[in-house]
Amino acid sequence: MSRDNPYADPPLELRIDYIFIGRPRPNGAGRVEECRVVANESVDGAYPSDHYGVFATFSRGSPSAAAG
Repeated sequence: MSRDNPYADPPLELRIDYIFIGRPRPNGAGRVEECRVVANESVDGAYPSDHYGVFATFSRGSPSAAAG
């Protein structure tokens, strides 16, 4: 975590953001494909929020695997 955002309260190292999802399904649905921190850089000295964002993509699964 970064301490660059002067507007964060409490400090960023004390903040926790979550994305909740159930267990992956047999057809692959719900498998985490990517997860990363976003909006963690200032633009012209300004931050988009008082905390960073969390971005994730998940598998939608295979319809053929669900049928079989």
